[in-house]
Amino acid sequence: MHSGVSDGQVALNALLEALKNARSGALTTRQQRLAHLATMREQLTAAVQAYASSHDAEGAEVFVRSLVAWINACPVTSAALASATLDQNDVQQLAPAWEAAFEEYLGVLVQQLGTAGPLTPAVRPWRTWILAGIRRSAVTIGVDAGNRIRVCALTDPRLVRCRRQAVYLLLEKGNGAPLVIHKVPLPAYQLGDEDLTGALKERNVAVDLAFVPAAESRAVVRAVFAADSTGAIAQAGPGFVWPLTIPVPGGFVRYELVVGAGQPGKKVRPERLGEVADWPLPAYLTGVPGLQGRKDALQRTFRLAALDDRRATQWTAGELGRVAAAFARMPAHATDALRGAALVRDGDATAARNGVTHGGYTHNGYDALDNGDQLSPPPHAHYYNVAFDPHDRRSCGPPGDAGSGGDFTLLHELGHVVSFCPRTTLLADRNALVRSCEPKLDDLLARAKRLVAVDDRPAVVTWTKLLDQHVSASSHQWDAAETLCDALHACDAQRIAQAVTVYRGKQQAAATASDQLRDAAVNLDLVLPATDRDAVRITGEQLSQNAIPDTMIGMTRRLYDFVRYAAAVEFTPFTDYGHSSNEEFFAETLALFGSDRERLFELNWRVCRWLEDGYPGPTGYNPDPLG
Repeated sequence: MHSGVSDGQVALNALLEALKNARSGALTTRQQRLAHLATMREQLTAAVQAYASSHDAEGAEVFVRSLVAWINACPVTSAALASATLDQNDVQQLAPAWEAAFEEYLGVLVQQLGTAGPLTPAVRPWRTWILAGIRRSAVTIGVDAGNRIRVCALTDPRLVRCRRQAVYLLLEKGNGAPLVIHKVPLPAYQLGDEDLTGALKERNVAVDLAFVPAAESRAVVRAVFAADSTGAIAQAGPGFVWPLTIPVPGGFVRYELVVGAGQPGKKVRPERLGEVADWPLPAYLTGVPGLQGRKDALQRTFRLAALDDRRATQWTAGELGRVAAAFARMPAHATDALRGAALVRDGDATAARNGVTHGGYTHNGYDALDNGDQLSPPPHAHYYNVAFDPHDRRSCGPPGDAGSGGDFTLLHELGHVVSFCPRTTLLADRNALVRSCEPKLDDLLARAKRLVAVDDRPAVVTWTKLLDQHVSASSHQWDAAETLCDALHACDAQRIAQAVTVYRGKQQAAATASDQLRDAAVNLDLVLPATDRDAVRITGEQLSQNAIPDTMIGMTRRLYDFVRYAAAVEFTPFTDYGHSSNEEFFAETLALFGSDRERLFELNWRVCRWLEDGYPGPTGYNPDPLG
C-alpha cells in the first residue's frame, strides 16, 4: 500500500489514467489498443483484490468508481474506432481480446453484486454510468453482410446472458430508470463549419462530447443545436433519448442524444451508434436479388396472402429486403401472425388519421383506404413512403446494430398484426373448412340414403339430426367467441367476464354436440357397405372446426394480457405515440423488442421475457430473468 493511499485508490487512479488515455485519441493502432486492454484487465484485477481486502463502505465507493472508469475506458466502441481502418487482424485479434475483457468485467459485476454487502448501495449513484457504459461497449469487430469489417453489436449468447445477469443485479432485480424515446424526425439543416457550443451555452444547453470522435464533434454539436431549436430538449424529462441519423463530414452517422439535467438547463450526451447501414438480410433472401423472387420468398416464408402494390407506388427489391431484415429480428411466435395477411406498399400517408402522419397502417376488415385498387382481402399492413425514406433522419437500435427510423415502423406494424390480425385469418380458415366439408357431408348423406338398408335407416336419421344440431351449436360457439374477442380487444374486464361465461356455455354445448355426432358417425359406418365407411373420417373434418374458436381467443387475448401484465410489473409507455392507446403501446413495445431488445430488457426485463416466452397468461407467470 502506498503511504496514505489505499490499494483501492491506487487501482482507481490507474484506471482514471487509462480513461484519460482512451479519451485523448492516443490509441491509434491495433497494438496500442491490445496493450490498453491488457492493462485494463490487470487494473480490474487489482481493483477487485483491493476491494476484497477493504470490504467496507469507503472501499465500496472507490471500487464502484473503478468500475465506472473501467467501462468508460473501453477502446472498442463505435466512437473509439470511428476513424480506424479495420482489417481481418482486428477481427481475429482485437475483437476476441475485447470480448474476453468485457466478459471478465461483467463477471466481476455479477460476482460482487450477487453477494450481500456495501457494494449495492454504493452502486446506486453510479448505476446510470455503468449501464450506459455496458450499452456503449456491448460491441465487437466483425464482418457484416456486405463483407465490410466494422463495429457490430455483440450477439454471442454467452455474453448476452452475462450482460443480462449484470444488468439484472445492477437494477436490484427491479425495473430500469424511466425511458422516453423521441421519434420525431429532426428538421433538415445545412452542415456548417462553425462551432455552436457557445450558442448552446447561451440556451443553457451543455454537450458532453466524451463519446464523440473529434472529427465529428462540430457536426454533432450542430445536430444538438438543431434538436434544441425544436424545443424538445428544453421540454425533455427524465430518460429522454432522441435516436437520429445526422450529417457529418463525408456522410451520415447514427447517434442517440441522451438528455439529462444540467446546471443550469440541460446536458446532452451524444452516443455514437454507428455508420449508416441496413440490417442484414436473412439467409432465405440472400442471393435473391430480383423483385419477384423476393416477393415469392417472403410470401412463402411467412405464408402471406400477398405483397400488393398500389397503382401510385410499388414495392422495390430493396424495400422487400428491409422488410425481411426487420422481420428476421423477431421470434417465430410473432411472425407466425403474418399468415394470411397482405403487405401493401402504399404511397404518401395523409395527416387525417389522428392528426399524425403515419409510416404504416394495419386493418382487419374493409377500410376506405383500400379503394381504387384491386388488393387482396384483409388483413392488410400498409407501409407508406416515409417508412422507406432514404433521407430519414431518425434511427433505432443499439450501438453496432442501428437501423433507420423507418425500420422501427416496419416492426411497429408487425406489432399490430400480432395483436389482432390472426382473428381474421382464423375466420377465413373456419369458413374455408365449412365450405370444404359441405359437399363431402352432402355426398355422405346421399350415399347413406341410397346404400343403407331400410332396417338400418334410423342410424342415418340420427346422424343427420345430430349434424344439424352440431352445425347450430358450432355457430353459437363462434358467435360467442367473436363477442369475447371484441371484449378482449377493448381490454374491458367487465365485458370479458360476461363474455367468458357465455362462451363457456356455448363451448360446452358444442362439445356435447360433437361427442354425440362422433358416436352417431361410428354407428353410421357400421351400417354402410365396407367400401363406403367414411362417416367417421368426414365427420371428423366437420368436428375439427371446434378448435378454431379457442385458438382465435388465445391469439386475440395477447393485447389484453399485455395490458394486464404491463400494469402488474409497472411498465408504462416510453414514446408519446404509445400513450395514445393500448394497441399503440403494444406495437411500440414489440418494435422496441425487435429493434433494441437489450434496451427493453434494461427498461423492464419482465416484459422483455414475457415477449420472448410467447405472451403467456399473466396469472401466475413468473419469468426467469435469464431464460
